[in-house]
Amino acid sequence: MTMIPAAKLEEKFGEALVPNLLLIYNQYVDPKWKTLDMLEHTEKVMHAAVKRHDSKSTPPVLNISRVNNHKLIIDYYSKRKLSSLAVGIIKGLAAYYQIESKIMVEPMTGPDDERVQIHVSYVE
Repeated sequence: MTMIPAAKLEEKFGEALVPNLLLIYNQYVDPKWKTLDMLEHTEKVMHAAVKRHDSKSTPPVLNISRVNNHKLIIDYYSKRKLSSLAVGIIKGLAAYYQIESKIMVEPMTGPDDERVQIHVSYVE
């Protein structure tokens, strides 16, 4: 109905979710964290909190590797195939931290895959 491709719509929805997600999970966020730090801790901190609040919830599995101070590799896995939503959340976090022009997000596989690798780089 929107004439927007599904992957782009999911991405925009992910961006829009960020303020509410940060409100809900603010108690788990270290105030010293920036965008890459937040992403690096999502699986262990935020997804763990989601599972504690609702044991039936199944957030995507994120295996996150920090390559260096300016780059992360996120291995995303979900049977729901919503990696575009994850890309949107990453972009929404960059906007929240006011560095959206300095974050490069590159999904390395198609948005309809269960397993997607996403490269996130901070470019100065």
